[in-house]
Amino acid sequence: MSQPSKEQWVEITEQMDSLYSSVFLRCDGYLLVTRMRRKKNKLEINTYINSFIKGEWFGSYETDDELSDIQRRFCRVSKRNLYTRKSISDSEKVFGKRESKKMGLYKKVFFVSPCWGSAKRLVSHLKKHNQNIEVLTHEEYTQAIEALPKEDAA
Repeated sequence: MSQPSKEQWVEITEQMDSLYSSVFLRCDGYLLVTRMRRKKNKLEINTYINSFIKGEWFGSYETDDELSDIQRRFCRVSKRNLYTRKSISDSEKVFGKRESKKMGLYKKVFFVSPCWGSAKRLVSHLKKHNQNIEVLTHEEYTQAIEALPKEDAA
């Protein structure tokens, strides 16, 4: 299990929090780039796996068993209510709690996104879900992407 030292993790986290810098990592055979971007009035960190963000990594799932390996390793997974509190309370007023429960209004879903709001959370997630993490330079990353088979890169 090889991972960067504590000092390197602090440096990586600071680099991820910087607006105009990228961090290049190799995590268990996957090539990862993190870039901060502006979305409306907020900043978020996007994770590109093998130089892509695929639409299939976004979405909501009923159980966490449906998640792919890439989603588990690199994407932010949060558990949310399927319906808003207001719609649940309105339904409870009309049908009652028992009937609302039968209708499945209290159901929760797993929401998956490759975008992160915090560099510390992303680093913690990477440490937890990956055994081998290696910091790469831009040149090393470019060479590794070019060496990937075309079906893996696309």
